[in-house]
Amino acid sequence: MKLLTKTALIYITVTLLLFFGGGVVFYFQMKSIVEEDVVENLLADKQKVQEYYLIHGSLPKNQLLFRGQIDTTNLKLSGDLIHDTLLFSKSEQEFLEYKVIAFPLTKGSTTTNVMLSIPSFESDDIVEGIGVSLLIIAVLLIIILLIVNGIFSYRMWKPFFHTIGEIKQYDMNEHQSLNLKKVKIKEFAILNEVIKEMTEKIRKNYLQLHAFTENASHEMQTPLSSLLIDAELMMQKTNLPDDLMVRVQNMYNTALRLSKINETLLLLAKIENDQFPKSNIDLREIIREKLNNQQEITQYKKIEVSIDAQDPLFIMMNQNLAEIFIGNLVSNAIRHNIENGQIQIHVDHKGFEITNTGKPLMVMTDELFERFKKNDQSSKSLGLGLAIVKQIADLYKIKVRYSYFEQKHTVTIIL
Repeated sequence: MKLLTKTALIYITVTLLLFFGGGVVFYFQMKSIVEEDVVENLLADKQKVQEYYLIHGSLPKNQLLFRGQIDTTNLKLSGDLIHDTLLFSKSEQEFLEYKVIAFPLTKGSTTTNVMLSIPSFESDDIVEGIGVSLLIIAVLLIIILLIVNGIFSYRMWKPFFHTIGEIKQYDMNEHQSLNLKKVKIKEFAILNEVIKEMTEKIRKNYLQLHAFTENASHEMQTPLSSLLIDAELMMQKTNLPDDLMVRVQNMYNTALRLSKINETLLLLAKIENDQFPKSNIDLREIIREKLNNQQEITQYKKIEVSIDAQDPLFIMMNQNLAEIFIGNLVSNAIRHNIENGQIQIHVDHKGFEITNTGKPLMVMTDELFERFKKNDQSSKSLGLGLAIVKQIADLYKIKVRYSYFEQKHTVTIIL
């Protein structure tokens, strides 16, 4: 959930709770005031009836003298009695709520019990109308709050989103500082200053690491190349003793292995730093090319290869990295296959899947794509092939999944 949305929800929730609480208090307060007004009207009407009765000795018949309706009652009264009841309304033709006051009238030896009633449903209608009005106001208030919050929040947070956009587009390979606008909001200004300082430190560290990686690789590769040349020259001599020839051969193999490790680690460092230009390429064609290049090995190992690739598989990716990515997967499927085995490749618009026969893994599945992890520790493999695959996949947001079922290894690539 976005911060602006969450903030708006909190404001609206608090507003609704306060409005609802205030509305409930207001409703009952209004109801109490209206009821008090009805009772006051009844008491005023009672006084008018009493005055009229004392003067004329009968109940008034002119309804203009008071608001309520007057009638006699058979209730035994010792004083005033105020209560709510249902009476039949001639105008509405139904039973409705009335506020009633019953009291005795005495003149001489004659006592008459009188009942005055005022309709309370009209007051309830007023209160209900106020409640509906409050509800409408609450809905309008929410809509206005949403609109105002959306407009002003967008304007206030615009510098923040500009900063995020600049960070996303920032590329340390261009050797340029982060360009952030000056803002008036103090918190965003502090944020921009911190980000500028942080990115500048990262850029300097990156440049130093980049220079160190290239220099170290160059400085290591030069003596290794010299060592390989010297070892080759020594192996070409025929007068060397057998034990010395074996040592020279081991020295050559070790130097060659170190050279490959150096080149591979340099490649991994470049991948981590995203130092490769991108283009729109078709992975399906690269898969076919790599299979053709490995055709002699598959025929030698009697491996049956089948490929199902009806549609092209385009992706924005560096051409060299794509070839390394596919090449390592294909080589891995061939290297860890068995004689008279199978390789099945399926390509669709979502990605591709490489399945090969082979023995179960001797390492944990979650360690398969780690550096220097090998299924067979005695093999001459560097243990970096799948690590490079994982590094390239992470760079281009490609998902890599591995499974083993019925003596078949399956690597699934999802773009």
